[in-house]
Amino acid sequence: MLGRRGEIVIRDDRTALVIIDQAGADELSARGLEIKAVLPHRRPAARRARAPDVRAGWEAPIQEIIDAVTETNLWNMIGNLSGVNAVVVGGSSYTIQTRNTYQTTPIQKATQYCFEYFQSLGLSASYQSYSEDGVSGRNVFAVQTGSVHPNNIYIICAHLDDMPGGSIAPGADDNASGSAAVLLAASALRLRRFENTIRYVLFTGEEQGLYGSYAYAAAADAAGDNILGALNFDMIAYDSDDDGVGEVYWGSLSASKTLADLLIDTNTVYALGLDPQLYSTGSEDWSDHASFWDAGYPAILGIESDNDFNPDYHTTGDNRANCNGPYAASFAKAAVGTVARLAVLVAVPSPTPYLPPSAVDSGDYDGDGTDECAVFRPSSRTWLTPGAPGTVFGISGDLPVPADFNGDGAADLACFRPSTGLWAVRNLTQAVYGASGDIPAPGDYDGDGTSAPGIFRPAVGAWYLRSLTRCYFGISSDTPVPGDWDGDGAKDIAVFRPASAFWAVRGWTRFYFGLNGDRPVPGDYDGTGWRAAIFRPSSGYWAIRGLSRYYFGTSGDWPLPADYDGDGEDEAGVFRPGTGVWHIRDLTQLSLGQSGDLPVTR
Repeated sequence: MLGRRGEIVIRDDRTALVIIDQAGADELSARGLEIKAVLPHRRPAARRARAPDVRAGWEAPIQEIIDAVTETNLWNMIGNLSGVNAVVVGGSSYTIQTRNTYQTTPIQKATQYCFEYFQSLGLSASYQSYSEDGVSGRNVFAVQTGSVHPNNIYIICAHLDDMPGGSIAPGADDNASGSAAVLLAASALRLRRFENTIRYVLFTGEEQGLYGSYAYAAAADAAGDNILGALNFDMIAYDSDDDGVGEVYWGSLSASKTLADLLIDTNTVYALGLDPQLYSTGSEDWSDHASFWDAGYPAILGIESDNDFNPDYHTTGDNRANCNGPYAASFAKAAVGTVARLAVLVAVPSPTPYLPPSAVDSGDYDGDGTDECAVFRPSSRTWLTPGAPGTVFGISGDLPVPADFNGDGAADLACFRPSTGLWAVRNLTQAVYGASGDIPAPGDYDGDGTSAPGIFRPAVGAWYLRSLTRCYFGISSDTPVPGDWDGDGAKDIAVFRPASAFWAVRGWTRFYFGLNGDRPVPGDYDGTGWRAAIFRPSSGYWAIRGLSRYYFGTSGDWPLPADYDGDGEDEAGVFRPGTGVWHIRDLTQLSLGQSGDLPVTR
C-alpha cells in the first residue's frame, strides 16, 4: 500500500519514512495508519525542566477536584462532541456530526462550541489558526494563569478532529473522549487558585499529520514558553474486557518520565481503578505529544491498551455506544488529578469579616426583578450598587442590611450598628432595634410586601421581629436562615446548626442536611420554592436538597445564591474576596470590588 502511494525511504516493522503528497497521507490515515508530517522547525532549545513541586500522598482538596469529574458529565460531553446530543453554538442549536479537519463548517462549529464552553467557565479562550502543506485549521485553547509562578506552564491537551472524512464521523473514542477530559478538567479546576499556569488545549489537523499541535508547539518554542509538561490524551474510552489497562508513553526525557510516574501515582493514591502500563518507546509519532517532544518539551501520552484496540477506529462505527463510560471516567479523573497536583493548589483563607447570610434581604437595587452584584466597602462606608454607585452611607463598624423597607420593589441601602442595635435606612428612617451581639435578619415576615428590621439574639436563642413577634427558636451556635420556607409569600423564622448540619423552620419542619462546617445557602433554585442548600468552603461543593449537587467556587469564596437573570430561580454565585471577582454559574464573570469588601446581594 505504501509503495503505491509514495516512495518509501526507510522502514522497520513498525515505522516507515515515506515521501508522499497530502492526499496520499490522508488515504493512509483513512486506512488506520498513524501519520506525522515531517516539518521543518527550530532545533529544540536545551531545556532543563525542574521536577514538579508536588506533595506526596492523599489530599482532600485533590480528591474533591477528582470527584468533580463524574462519569455522567463525561458521558454527556462525549455525546455533545460525537453527535448524540444537540448543543448550542453561537446561540443556536447544532449537532456535531463530524469533526474532520477538512469538513469546514462542522469543525468550525466544533471549535466554536469548545471556545464558548471555555468562556462560560470564566476562562480566557482563544483560537490559533495555522496553515501548512495545504492543511489549514484552528486550535482552540484556554488559559488559567498561575498566581505564584505564572510563567510555569502545564498543558492538558487532546485532538478534537476525527475520522473518517465523510459527513458522518462520530469519533467518540477517537477523540471525543480525550477532548471531553480536557473540557471537564477546565470545569473542575477553573475556580481554584494554583501556583502555576494551566493551559487547556484542543488541536485539529492531528489526523492529517499532527499539524495543529506542530503549530502550537512551534509557536510556544519561538516565544520561549516555559512549558514544564504537556499531558496528551487520545482514545481513552474503549475497554472491551473491563480490565482497566491503559498505556502511558513518556519517550526519552527524564522530565517526561516524572509526569508519567505522577499520573500512575495519582491513579494509585486516589484509587481510580486503572491499570496503567508505562512505556518509553512505541508512540513517537502516534499523537500530539510528539510535537512537544520535537520542540524539547516534556510530554506524555495517555491512551487505551494497544492489545484491546477499538475495532471501529476511523470508521463511522466509532460512536458513544461502543465506549466504556467507567473506564473513560477513570482515565479523565487521573488526568485531572495529575494536572491539579502539578499546578499546585494555593490555600486561600476565609474572608474576614463574614457578613451573616441573614443580613441581606434583597439584591434588587433598581427594582427590575433581577438581583445585581453589589458591594459595601467598610473602610470608606461606600456602596457600589447599580442604583447608587459610590454612595457613602454608614459609619465604621456598621453592617450592611439592604432590604425593601418602603415597598417599592427595590432594595434600600441600610446599615445595622452592632454596638448599639441602631438601624439606619438611607432617605427613610433610623431606629434602635436590637443590642450588641445581635445578628440582623431583616425581611417581610408578615407578607405585606415591605421589609422590616429583625434580629436573632444568639445568646438566648431569641428572635425579635419589629411590630410582629418575639419568640425563642434556636441556640447560641445557630445561624439564622430566614426565608419563605412554606411558600406563603412571607419570611419564616429558621436556623441552621453548623456543628450537626441541623435545619429547623419554626412551625414547619426539621431535618439534617450537610456536614459540620458547611455554610447554609438556602434559596429557590428551581422556581418551586425555598430549599435547604449548603456550600462547602474547603472545596466549593454545593448541594441543594432534593435537587442537585455540583462544584462551583473554591476555598475562601463567599457563596451568594441570587436570581441573577430574573427568571424567578436562584443561581449559584461566588464572590472572591481577595480579588473582587464574581462568578455566576452558567451566566457570567465580572470584577466588582476589592479585598475587604462585603458583597451585598441575595
